[in-house]
Amino acid sequence: MQPPMGARTDLSDTTPAVMSEINEGAQLYEQRFGWPFVATALGKTAATVLRLLEERLQHEPAAELRISAEQQLQITHNRLKRLLARL
Repeated sequence: MQPPMGARTDLSDTTPAVMSEINEGAQLYEQRFGWPFVATALGKTAATVLRLLEERLQHEPAAELRISAEQQLQITHNRLKRLLARL
């Protein structure tokens, strides 16, 4: 099973059951908030990503929008850092 759309992480430590839970949670998340689940997953286990997803599903939309934006900023920062390191 594949990670949620847009996921850029190594979830090779996971089981099919955990990956299924992450995918189901990501679908619930998008239904609840109207945008895809975004999290900095670099260095995190699949179980940790699942816990983060479950916690964030409990947030109010305004708070979650702020958190999602911060996570996207961190992801972009990490990608640019890796890109610039190659120059």
